[in-house]
Amino acid sequence: MTFPSLFTPLRISKTTLITHYTTLTPNKPNPWFVKIVSTVFLLSPNSFNHTFSHYLANHLTPSLALDVIKRLNNPQLGFKFFQFTKQKLNLSHSFWTYNFLLRFLCQQGQHNSAKLVYDSMRIKEVDRAWGLLKESDFAPNVVSYTILISGYCKLSKMKEASRIFDEMVRSGIKPSAPIFNALIDGFVKAGDMASALGIHKKMILYGCTPDVVTFTSLIDGYCRVGQVDYGLELWREMKARNISESLYTFSILISALCKCNRLQEAHELLRLLKQSDIVPKPFIYNPVIDGYCKSGNVDEANAIVVDMEEKCKPDKLTFTILIIGHCMKGRAPEAIRIFYKMLATGCSPDDITIR
Repeated sequence: MTFPSLFTPLRISKTTLITHYTTLTPNKPNPWFVKIVSTVFLLSPNSFNHTFSHYLANHLTPSLALDVIKRLNNPQLGFKFFQFTKQKLNLSHSFWTYNFLLRFLCQQGQHNSAKLVYDSMRIKEVDRAWGLLKESDFAPNVVSYTILISGYCKLSKMKEASRIFDEMVRSGIKPSAPIFNALIDGFVKAGDMASALGIHKKMILYGCTPDVVTFTSLIDGYCRVGQVDYGLELWREMKARNISESLYTFSILISALCKCNRLQEAHELLRLLKQSDIVPKPFIYNPVIDGYCKSGNVDEANAIVVDMEEKCKPDKLTFTILIIGHCMKGRAPEAIRIFYKMLATGCSPDDITIR
């Protein structure tokens, strides 16, 4: 059977589509079935012909519903189709549909809709207001929880993230390292170091081994509250456990040391970075260069730039820092030379550079 007009769905009336649609029996996954359902839903996402709804109720399977949601390729439309099929057609969706929607909605920042999807995985539809009921055939797993908890942590909604974490533990699902890392990072960025450390303790109790992400977040937390020495202690603990540092571990500590005017220690970390296999970026060097320039030690700043150029190219901020530093030392000719070097490398000066 052919459907010549389906390649131009926007020119087809909904009635014509439904007429063709009801002649198609999806005994097995059928791309035409998915295409027609998607097109009809795009044409009229808020209301449906009775014949169309009746046919869907008899023929739409969980696997075809997932294919339709994927084909819609829009988080809002996918969520609407999900709600329609659950509420109007009483369709029991598969685990894969829940995971796909949770991931898709969280990636697009639609966490409220993701939360509704999450709730529908556990709430008895007949009487949602009276409590929760785990549905054994598609109960949320650690992947689903990870997506939701990470989403709330990124929004700094730590109460919601903690509540979902507690529900997961009560349901008997063992938390994974990514879940603990998301919570630690969320509490750190919210300025709640005590809670971050509490999650770290829970992580160990649950038998999850802290990794570079865990340590980097905790180091960041200590540095944010001005306790750089505690951050350095964690750094040493990382090395004792043979956990390799990341670029951002270096960046956090170097920036924090520079803010405390501990330039020699920051410089030493740059030397360690140079000895590692990590490919550095200009933002790692810039705080140290800026610190030396502001302290009047422009020669040391120049030496760091020479080391830097062995690994990566200076960026606009690097050149701006050097130009300002040389001007402050009264080295106008050198500042001009750096300015022209900046232009030669393709970096466009901004208002701060020119002033």
